[in-house]
Amino acid sequence: MADAEVSSASLSSGNPFVPPTSAKCSINELPSELLAHIFLLGTAPYDDDEDDDDIDDGNADEMDEDEEIDEEQEQQEERDEMARSMEFEILVSHVCHRWREVALDTPALWTTIDFEEAEPFPKSKAYLERSKGAPLAISIDCCEDEDDDEDEAGDDEEQLERHPELERLKKIAEIIIPHVWHWRTFELMVSDYRIMHLALAQLGRCPSAPMLEGLLLYHYDDNDDIEEFPFQHLREQNFVLFNNNAPKLTHVVLWGVHLNWTQSTFLSNLLELELHYHAFDVRPSYRDFARILKDSPNLNELSLVASGPAGLPVDWLESVTEAAEEAASSSGSGKGKSISDPAPVVPTTTLSLPSITDLSIRYHEPEYILPLMERLALPNLVRLELDFEEADFTDFVNCLIAPHPVTGKPLVGGLEALCVKNLPCAKQAVADLYEAMPNLQSLNLSFFYLTEEWYHYLLDPPGTAGGSSAQGRALFLPHLTELITSGLSGAKMRLLVESRLVRNAPLKHVAMNKEDDVDEYFEDWLKKHVEKFETFEDSSDEDADDVDMDFGLAEDEWEDDDME
Repeated sequence: MADAEVSSASLSSGNPFVPPTSAKCSINELPSELLAHIFLLGTAPYDDDEDDDDIDDGNADEMDEDEEIDEEQEQQEERDEMARSMEFEILVSHVCHRWREVALDTPALWTTIDFEEAEPFPKSKAYLERSKGAPLAISIDCCEDEDDDEDEAGDDEEQLERHPELERLKKIAEIIIPHVWHWRTFELMVSDYRIMHLALAQLGRCPSAPMLEGLLLYHYDDNDDIEEFPFQHLREQNFVLFNNNAPKLTHVVLWGVHLNWTQSTFLSNLLELELHYHAFDVRPSYRDFARILKDSPNLNELSLVASGPAGLPVDWLESVTEAAEEAASSSGSGKGKSISDPAPVVPTTTLSLPSITDLSIRYHEPEYILPLMERLALPNLVRLELDFEEADFTDFVNCLIAPHPVTGKPLVGGLEALCVKNLPCAKQAVADLYEAMPNLQSLNLSFFYLTEEWYHYLLDPPGTAGGSSAQGRALFLPHLTELITSGLSGAKMRLLVESRLVRNAPLKHVAMNKEDDVDEYFEDWLKKHVEKFETFEDSSDEDADDVDMDFGLAEDEWEDDDME
């Protein structure tokens, strides 16, 4: 009874960092399995922007009265800051002997490996050993610093051999390749494609990757030539990654990195596919592009950013025609066939993709993306992202709102979320697009690039051709509840919120770009008149949006005794 009273008094202080006054700590009574589960929950990602303001300081007011306690509190804050800088798994393994035993006996705690420390990578090696056979999440950044000498990226192959990032990657490969059998995700980032090519060749020598679920390859390059791949001698690949054996692969990101598309049949059963920044001469043929999509019947997310099938409609038809002819040839010359034999399949470039719900298409010319979208039947699309530049995309918008010949309904008819960074088109096309999306709930607009119609038509539809007022006409996007903007003033956002509130179509969630520097007056007003108001830092065009519209210790401490 006394112990219970002491424990209750300890807990009633409200400070989770103050240990109980009794010698007994309740958490030590937990079984090891439950403690290990708690440790795993602690490794989940968290928001670095969150501070400790929400934590009850308990008797902080009383402590402030005592200077000695103030000093202790300051020291404790320093220790807390140091603890926050540690990975959670390291932190819990240094609390006490029992926690360390539990942590080291939980392989799943040690599966995220990034090789961010200096050679010889003691921390990453320790993680690999502790992970045992648990699925690994490996991330390697071999990008050069911006202030590195540009001559290091010269064409001299002998100079490449001395490239510091290449040497580093070779040493990393020696460590991780023997563990390829339990990779879960593999991410590699480079700024020199030649390093990526050597890495691809290394992956081509791996017999299989039986646990691999995610393959993310990024080549960051400032080269604006989309016509021709700059390293022509590395364009062809006489190898296939993982010997075409990656049966669990579901998420693929290829950013400026191409593969042996024709032979890479392991690109199947995908759930997410991102093809970004491929020069015209290294894009997959339409035949290979179609095969990858058809072989992934549960594909949910497709992103085509300055990439997609090679060529234009004539090339696409030629590609699938060749495939049909090869299929007919392989089935025989036709001798001995009866009348009941099925007729040859007529080549078609239309792709029916009922599983895709999320589509991102950015940085394309209208003469390319318009015919491509005409060939994609996406009856269940609910989220769409668009970003185009320096052309007239009115015909493209008309394509989106016209009934598709396969599905019989507009591609945007079922959209629930739309993100538009830039879409140059006629004013009427904007109105027609809004009108074609009656079920839209979330809208993300960048007024850094979009014209004023994208804003004004949210207030009121345009007038008739005769010039009559739009007042009284049905409001566009009647189910819109979330609005995310960049480049819009606080005054305009207030006007929009007020206008839609009066029209019985209230906005519930508003998010605005921090760069817009919204006046405190308007920010306070918005917080009072919508259910949720927030600001966000605008990400680069290559990164995902910060707002959803709807995968350490010092090196000298990593000694052998730390492996005990």
